[in-house]
Amino acid sequence: MFVSVIHRISDPDKFRETVAANVGKIPSDLRLPQYFSSDDHRTMVCLWEAPSVQRVKDFLEPLFTGVSVDEYVAVDQGASSGLPTTQSV
Repeated sequence: MFVSVIHRISDPDKFRETVAANVGKIPSDLRLPQYFSSDDHRTMVCLWEAPSVQRVKDFLEPLFTGVSVDEYVAVDQGASSGLPTTQSV
């Protein structure tokens, strides 16, 4: 399944530092094929491939607590366009 995460970022520098420190630590059951940043770096939208929404939340919440407020959305693949090719995660 795909999960969209919308990060509303209060501290863009800390957010980027956290991403840089953890990008190599993404668990093998998660994949991050796409992400998009606003030009002011206060909003980031990430598209995860994962077994569940909760799995993505369990990974991200400890990393970004106090840095961003996050919204997790299960993607309806049948009603979406431009999604990446799925892989087994």
